[in-house]
Amino acid sequence: MSIKIVLAIEDGTSHSLLKPLADDLSSWADVELLLLDSFFEADERDISISKDELEYPYRDVSDYIRHDLFKSPPNSWTTPRAIGQRILLDNVSPQIAFDIDGFLYESDADVFVSGVDQFPFIRHVLHRAPDNVITAVIQQGTYEYALNPKNLTGRTFFPDLDSPNRVTERVKRQLGFRYGVTQFCHQYADFAFTMGSFFTETINGYRKLYNRDETEIVTSGTPEFDGPVSDYEPEQESILFLSQQKYESGDWSWEDHEKTIDVLRSISGNIPVTVRPHPKDSERKIRSFERSFEVTRRTTLQEDVADNDIVLTPDSTAIFEGVIQGKTCGILQLPWCESDFEPFTHDHMVQVVDSSTGLLGTTKSVDSQRDYLDKFCRMPGEDRITDASSSCELISDRIRASVTK
Repeated sequence: MSIKIVLAIEDGTSHSLLKPLADDLSSWADVELLLLDSFFEADERDISISKDELEYPYRDVSDYIRHDLFKSPPNSWTTPRAIGQRILLDNVSPQIAFDIDGFLYESDADVFVSGVDQFPFIRHVLHRAPDNVITAVIQQGTYEYALNPKNLTGRTFFPDLDSPNRVTERVKRQLGFRYGVTQFCHQYADFAFTMGSFFTETINGYRKLYNRDETEIVTSGTPEFDGPVSDYEPEQESILFLSQQKYESGDWSWEDHEKTIDVLRSISGNIPVTVRPHPKDSERKIRSFERSFEVTRRTTLQEDVADNDIVLTPDSTAIFEGVIQGKTCGILQLPWCESDFEPFTHDHMVQVVDSSTGLLGTTKSVDSQRDYLDKFCRMPGEDRITDASSSCELISDRIRASVTK
């Protein structure tokens, strides 16, 4: 009997991240994609998936949306719309908005895999999937907005993480957050694969608020960063700046973006800078980068990192590739965007505040590099804990063992 695996793909970015896993899984199972990008059709950013590039059969989530009101997800967890949708769909029935049961019947999957677990459609699939369907979620980014405790406190409707036993807090969790207080806390997923030990510990801490431990949390690394590790060796001939979609998402003003360009000019001195745009960056922003720096249009992050000595970003997960390749890596700490999340403040990261910052980071070492990778981007082939040679292999093996047992 053939095994059927469905992978949920949010956009072109997540497709590029999950495709290596799809290729691995396809060696022993039939793979199908669930495309979620139609949820973002009203968004001005170019994040759609090129259907011509897909190598696997797919379904479109729009075929399972019952009303236009639910065609785009809330842009915040705490807006009136988000709160109303959560209370209605999580406590009454998701079938009001989505044909979840129809999707499960028609896809007829043995395994369902997603990169997120709190996305409106996905969280209901994970809940309503039959007991014989293996469900898994895979961490693809740092998710500072969802995993940094600083960002999860002080909200009116959001549960108070410091007072989990108060009656009001239990009511909040039951009414508005039945499926976990934040990302990767959905109690109906069979597996949650995390990028490193730091994330495993953080997610386990949040999950304890619900006193549920049915999900197996596995520190696996991520298929995006499965390349071999090179020892840290500082050089300073060139800089690669990894842009983030801060302006496009509304977090930064255009003035903030222009000030970022000024800061980059100031800190680089005579060192040439190449900007790698985020896949969701607007053409307007890319053109503004081109007026000051070289802009790369390569599809492969690994090649861009390999061609440069220093990798800088405000808070992009892509900085992990710089650590893996042994580059000097730095976080651009801007007055309007200062990160205090440990993946960006770890000792191996140079904290770049202004032109006086030493970009070489002379206190960095191979030891700090390995500690960083263990905590935030575990490389299975680099340790003795598992026989798996890559994150893809580790995840694929765990899923396969669950299906066949």
